[in-house]
Amino acid sequence: VASRLGECYVSLGRLVEGTEILRKVLREPLPAEPPAALVKALERAQKALDTAKPRIAGLTIKVAAVSELRKEGKKVS
Repeated sequence: VASRLGECYVSLGRLVEGTEILRKVLREPLPAEPPAALVKALERAQKALDTAKPRIAGLTIKVAAVSELRKEGKKVS
């Protein structure tokens, strides 16, 4: 049920919420002999997650090293 909820959130554009639910489902440990329906549901959840991840925006900020710190034009030590 949770994996379908994650898929619904993704289809509605709520990518972060949907992928978090899908990740949570996929982190759950499998029983020793999982039923075929569970294996199929997990495969579907993984596919939905793989499809949605590239649609999530990311941001990388690089900051150059500062040789000296100034406040209002005056050097701060």
